[in-house]
Amino acid sequence: IFPEQCCPSPTHGYPGALALTITDEIKGNFPAIVEAINNTIVEAGRAGRFGTWPVATGYLHSIGGVEVAKLALEKKLDIKDTAAVSKVMGEIAGTEINMTRLSDNGNFYMYIIDSIIFGE
Repeated sequence: IFPEQCCPSPTHGYPGALALTITDEIKGNFPAIVEAINNTIVEAGRAGRFGTWPVATGYLHSIGGVEVAKLALEKKLDIKDTAAVSKVMGEIAGTEINMTRLSDNGNFYMYIIDSIIFGE
């Protein structure tokens, strides 16, 4: 059993709870932030007990949403093509994203990203 946030993100609670400082060197660098969290959890003997997504959902929504919109406006992406949208979002997240459309006639997607388990 391990806790995972309602809005999974390496920056949602972990840095504060673990007294980590997000330095200028790792700001916005999710792999580096994940590594710092992982090292702290492992050092505390809690490997395998905490998990989250590898990227902040807010970051992914903002950066990914802008990139999808930009590509759609440039006629390089059909926003109704779930696989194409998922690919763009996955590139931003740095991992595969499982995505589906909320409805056939709307512009909403649902997605999930595999969790990382710290210390594994």
